[in-house]
Amino acid sequence: MARSLPVAVFPPRRHLVQNVDGESALCQFNRIWPIHGRFNWQLTREGRSTHLERLAFHYLEFIESLDTALGESILLDWIHRNPPWQPDYWLDSWNSYAVSIRSVCMMQWLSACHNDISRESAKQIAASVVEQIRFLERNLEIDICGNHLIKNIKGLLWAGNFFHGSEAARWYRLGSELLCDEMNAQFLDDGMHFELSPAYHCQVFADLLECASVLEPADRSQLIQRLDSAAKVIADLTHPDERISLFGDGGLNMAYLPAQCLSAYQHLGGTRPDPRAVFGFTASGYYGIRSGSGYLTFDCGPSCADSLPAHGHGDMLAFEWDVGTWRIVVDAGVHEYETGAERDWNRSTRAHNTVTVGNRDQCEFVKSFRVGHRAHGRCIDADLRESGISVTGSYTSHSADGQRIDHTRTISGSPSAFQVVDQVLSRFSEPAVSRLLLHHDCSVSALSDTCVDILCGRIRVRLSSESPVQISRAKWSPDFGTEYATCQLEMLYGNTPCESGFTLTVEDTASK
Repeated sequence: MARSLPVAVFPPRRHLVQNVDGESALCQFNRIWPIHGRFNWQLTREGRSTHLERLAFHYLEFIESLDTALGESILLDWIHRNPPWQPDYWLDSWNSYAVSIRSVCMMQWLSACHNDISRESAKQIAASVVEQIRFLERNLEIDICGNHLIKNIKGLLWAGNFFHGSEAARWYRLGSELLCDEMNAQFLDDGMHFELSPAYHCQVFADLLECASVLEPADRSQLIQRLDSAAKVIADLTHPDERISLFGDGGLNMAYLPAQCLSAYQHLGGTRPDPRAVFGFTASGYYGIRSGSGYLTFDCGPSCADSLPAHGHGDMLAFEWDVGTWRIVVDAGVHEYETGAERDWNRSTRAHNTVTVGNRDQCEFVKSFRVGHRAHGRCIDADLRESGISVTGSYTSHSADGQRIDHTRTISGSPSAFQVVDQVLSRFSEPAVSRLLLHHDCSVSALSDTCVDILCGRIRVRLSSESPVQISRAKWSPDFGTEYATCQLEMLYGNTPCESGFTLTVEDTASK
């Protein structure tokens, strides 16, 4: 028997995972239904769809944005047309990750709309949720863990709160026990989620807030208190444009926005942190400085978690840089998760704002989510002052062909002017190239072989390099399914061993 839930922690989702043409799941739904009077749950009518798109479609998050009558029709059709135990059911519609998200959406929808639908419809939808949670209980993603298991836990806790009876009590108890274990396992000492992606950190943080909303008061208070350092990570890794950093996998709109996460945290009893002028997260390796002139953040931590490397990129010793509220030097982002050239590019070292030797990757990236040989970045020294920072990071990598690379980078200065110095050693003598990926609104004007102006509206930035600079074409994917043609600057350091660097200075910041 179902009971009413508290009001949802977050507003209805409208920033959903996008398809290869940049359409949200709701746009896809509006475009392809119905076919011959039936909804097309396979996304097969036209064009191609990725596994992530099909998976996201079965989250059913878009029902929150529809009127009640249409939402009721969609839910009943989904229940009738997507039973479990069909061929490949576990890939999309009955994937445990999708079940976790969809079941919570259905419970939230029932709680909000039960007075406006028939009793029979409510009964069918509630029965489907029970069936899904029973499936989830038997198929928890303990092989993957990470953010997937947090989603599973949220589904169990919400069902344990939504339903009465001994079975519901068991779901709640199991979710609570797993939550305690995973809070200890998944967060580093500095508050960062162990998968090391700021976007996934926001997603996990939001999921934990939704868990907190249905916990018993004492458990809720304890969880909110434990999220204090995680909230500080969000505040500090949020850019002046109010979007999160793009290191590792993720997108600008993949999760709830940082401000939404922190507002919800405050609403549930947490203390909302302000972004600091300078910050350093020693366990995850993120350091940065912000001021009225902009924002600079530097990644000198590991590329991924050893136990779950799926969302790591070759971005050790890379940085992001904003002038005012405009992103100038950007992280590559993610276009899609399908194995292939796009995924390989987004994970590669040459797509990031760091150094390659012989165009090798820092780690051995395999298919979409695997990592073989891997390096471990670390901070050697950090002097953090509001007037300017100086941070030195380093890593050593070993490739399958016997190459060893040692790269040390120091970034020093403020958001208005800073210097980058690289020292690169390798077993073989090979070309070292330092790259900068620019926002797609930027244009580049070469002043000499070693000096370039970067223009974005009335913002003008000067790059002065100790080595020759080349301008090449590249692409930036700030969200799944989106891609912008842009420029990448390449500083040709020469063969290793070598030491070189460059400076970036703001010349004009007149408003655009």
